[in-house]
Amino acid sequence: MTVFISGGSGSGKSALAERICSSFGGEMLYIATMPVYSEEDRKKVARHHALRAGRGFETAEMPSKIGPIPPQSTVLFECLSTFTANRMFSGEQCPCWETALWAELSGLLSRPGHTVIVSAEIGGDGEYYTPEVDAYRRTLTALGRRICAQADLVIETVCGIPLIKKGTLPC
Repeated sequence: MTVFISGGSGSGKSALAERICSSFGGEMLYIATMPVYSEEDRKKVARHHALRAGRGFETAEMPSKIGPIPPQSTVLFECLSTFTANRMFSGEQCPCWETALWAELSGLLSRPGHTVIVSAEIGGDGEYYTPEVDAYRRTLTALGRRICAQADLVIETVCGIPLIKKGTLPC
């Protein structure tokens, strides 16, 4: 099963993603995409590790490339928006980020295990952005659309409330 969860900061998307993964059972892999640059980042990572402690997740740090994944495992990929930003703002040149990132993500989605992808909701504020940030927003939106087209379950979280857009919540 493929699940896509989006929402604003602090909306409850991570907790929901973890609950869904736990409902699938089996081996669970948490792919963390946040790079650690500062003490504040280290504290945030430590807090997330503590929140997942005892829940059966193995954590793999993959901020810029998706590495090997056990085929039958349940994967929680957190998060698409950070992963996309990590790549697009790395200084690496790419003629089409959507195509490059989709090549990696489609491998994650095509494996036989369960996959839960979390993404922050960005750009709904009506603000104008620099061309680079606007390209990031467009790429993230295009990737989200592609994932949602393949997903069995699509959820938007608002204030801790899951709004089901497609499919049925398994837990």
